[in-house]
Amino acid sequence: MTFDRLAPRERTSAVRRLIRGNYHTYIMLGLLLGVMLLPIAYMIIIAITPADLLFKQIIPERVTFQNLLKVFSTEELVLPFRNSVGISALTAFFTIALAAPAAYGMSRYRVGLSGTLIVLLLFTQVIPVEILVLSYFPFLKSSGLIDTWTGLIFLDTTLTVPFCTLILKSMFDGVPEDIEQAARIDGCTSLECFFRITLPLSWGGILAAFIFAFLMAWQEFLYGLTFTASLEARPITVALNLLIGHYTISWEVLMAASFLSAFPLLVVFALFQGVFIKGMVAGGVK
Repeated sequence: MTFDRLAPRERTSAVRRLIRGNYHTYIMLGLLLGVMLLPIAYMIIIAITPADLLFKQIIPERVTFQNLLKVFSTEELVLPFRNSVGISALTAFFTIALAAPAAYGMSRYRVGLSGTLIVLLLFTQVIPVEILVLSYFPFLKSSGLIDTWTGLIFLDTTLTVPFCTLILKSMFDGVPEDIEQAARIDGCTSLECFFRITLPLSWGGILAAFIFAFLMAWQEFLYGLTFTASLEARPITVALNLLIGHYTISWEVLMAASFLSAFPLLVVFALFQGVFIKGMVAGGVK
């Protein structure tokens, strides 16, 4: 009898037995979770601590939200935040637009070099970004893409497409080809099968790949630091780094800005964590 078929009282009893039998595991997980959340909690405490009480007490006597409001009123942070939203969203869109057809082709039209192609895609993920910066600089300079959204979107897309292609290929492999064969008998072309059948059945993997690409583009730092110089193109990761001065650092503003830059990602992941994890597991590289 499966767990879902148990009566409510039997489920409670089974859960209690499971916890009693694995209490040491839950203790270790709780300790690890506490260690991971401690820096985040301290960041939030600093973000709401007045400047005159900073680092004098672990828990301040009073709190203030002026640090958070200061972030919204500072152009050097508002514009980079807007840039990161736009760059990350467009990067995720173009990643899916490029990775989905490539993954479908690799899944449905297998050739002798398919294994080699997968190895090459994986190899791109281990190339140091520092080497890529040196390689891309002449191209971006000659094409006038330095200090532009277009340049950063192009660079971030090169980082996200290979892995997202592998995620989606494994997802498409799980879609039965018999369904597409039946659609072709009814007159559907390969392109129509892709858009009308395979994509709707793989929406979990598509969403997981989209979120992955968005997160990768949002947290990218080296490309933004190297190829941007103005507020019109600077991402939030670079703007946060520039808050660290040579002589003084406004830690309360820096932590407030860091929290606000991470908060949208936490909300998105909290809302779609089930779909994201399911898509990543179902579309994992086999």
